[in-house]
Amino acid sequence: MAKRAFLIVLDSMGIGAMPDASNWGDQGSNTLGAIRVHPDFYCPNLEKMGLFNIDGIGEKSISPRTCYARMTEASGLPVTEGTLSDLPEEKIDRVFDPAPFIPADPAARAARCREIVSIQAVGLARRMAHVGAKKLVIGISGGLDSTLALLI
Repeated sequence: MAKRAFLIVLDSMGIGAMPDASNWGDQGSNTLGAIRVHPDFYCPNLEKMGLFNIDGIGEKSISPRTCYARMTEASGLPVTEGTLSDLPEEKIDRVFDPAPFIPADPAARAARCREIVSIQAVGLARRMAHVGAKKLVIGISGGLDSTLALLI
């Protein structure tokens, strides 16, 4: 049997406040803990994987099927009391294209956008045909990816 490892990063999930949360005005935050108590919240697979065994989330799974952990950012900068504006300013000597995958030429950009929409539309149509779906419900988070899916 093949051994596989999956790393699921839930970086905006809000799994409780970090030890230095009060330094940044985030004390008491726990988005996942707050939505978990809603009667319509149902997340059995992540529960089986041990997500809720992380401190501050809620009831623990007796025998999680995976390893789980809560990680903290390690930026290399000292974490001190204050605000982000108090951190040292880092000088970057390289020039980075702010949109490396978006062509600067308007005609090339329009062609790329048409290609992206076409790929997604064909993929969605094939998936619906494969599962025999007649209707589609799309849940969106408000991010760019879900907004694009909604437009398709």
